[in-house]
Amino acid sequence: MTDLELEYDYDRKLIVYDSGNIDEVKYSISLKHLIVRFNTAAEYIYYNVPAQVFGYIVCSDSVGKTLRELVTDFPDIYKYERID
Repeated sequence: MTDLELEYDYDRKLIVYDSGNIDEVKYSISLKHLIVRFNTAAEYIYYNVPAQVFGYIVCSDSVGKTLRELVTDFPDIYKYERID
């Protein structure tokens, strides 16, 4: 468990079993923080992500593709940092 996980309460969690790149996605409704742990064990936090975007990621056929199309392709909108 990272220091960030101890500091924040994440309301939603998705463990991804069929992705080539992503192991887990967590979301804090109150903080609008999205944490993504990749298969490489690298973890990133994305700031100001709307809950609706997390919903789209969870319901998608491809978590990685949807994450890229809605979040990671927009670094000017969703600031991020590596946290591991």
